[in-house]
Order: sequence, then structure tokens, then C-alpha cells
Amino acid sequence: MQTRGVFGQPSAHTNTKFSQEAVSAGFSGERATADLIDGYGSQAMIFHGLKLPIKLRTDIDHLIVRDNAVFAIDSKYWSAGRYWALGGNLYRGLSKISTPQAMTQAVNALVAMLDNAPDHINVLTVVHSKGHRARIGSSARKLAQPMVAASAAYSIIDRWLQEHPGEPDQLLASQLLGIYRLGFGR
Repeated sequence: MQTRGVFGQPSAHTNTKFSQEAVSAGFSGERATADLIDGYGSQAMIFHGLKLPIKLRTDIDHLIVRDNAVFAIDSKYWSAGRYWALGGNLYRGLSKISTPQAMTQAVNALVAMLDNAPDHINVLTVVHSKGHRARIGSSARKLAQPMVAASAAYSIIDRWLQEHPGEPDQLLASQLLGIYRLGFGR
């Protein structure tokens, strides 16, 4: 069974309530994250746009699998500004904005589908922006779904891969491929 490689492609989420401009920006973020992690396909399983075969408003933008561990990445493409968190809330400048949580919910749903839950589950929001002008404060790393600027993501992902050096667990890989195939038809 194939336990390394890249499966799927970033998706544009065209069936959402968001404007075409927002959908296009979101796709830019997903594509940028895919470009960042596709090189790891020789060392891990990489999934893009992993749709779960259940009724859920989101997919898993990116999933990296090594050992018996998964690393889910939520991609964003946001406007320039300073993003920071206080008391579990996210702010852009002084304006409170929605805190990304859908990815964590999708990962929880994925784990519930697996016969043997992964030993380690990490979720991260990676924020891209035009000219790298979205500044993510260190307080945003402490959110339930931590958030970092794209420039910081590479070192975090690289460290995670070093902490999980083995081939993807055979059962986990098999089940994820099955879920990928079921969701692909949705």
C-alpha cells in the first residue's frame, strides 16, 4: 500500500456563502500552503482538500500523516494588518473577527471515523497575505487552533516531521485513503 505521496489538490470551495473574491483569496492561501508542503510527499502522506463522507460544512485543507500522527493545516489568505488573540478571541487591529474553528471540528469528525485514533493530532492555521503584510502576534499561537504567519509555518511543520520520523501507520494510511476515496465522490 502507498504510504507516501500527495493525494488531492487544493479546492476552491465554490459552493459557499462567500463572495467570488473571498473564494479566490481562500484558494490562493490553499495553493500557497500546498506549495509549502508538497515537497514532503516523499517522506509522508499529504492530503489536500480532504472531504469527509459526512455532512460537514468544511473539508480538511491539508493533512500530513507520519507514524501514527496527523497534522491538519487550515489555510487562510487574509488582509494586511496585525492579528492577535485575547481570551480565546481573535482580533485584527481593534476589531474582533471570527476565530477559525471549523478545521478542529473536521479533524474531530475524522478521528471519530478511524478505528484507531492517531497518537498525536495537531491542527494549525497558516495565514498567507499579499506581500506578507498580515502580522500574526504570538498570542494567536495560543488559540485552541493555533495560528501562524506562512513564514513561520515551514519551521513548525519541519519540526513536527522530525518528531514523527516513521512511515505512516499501515492501518491509519489505509483508512485515510478509504475516507479520501469516499469523500472524493462528494
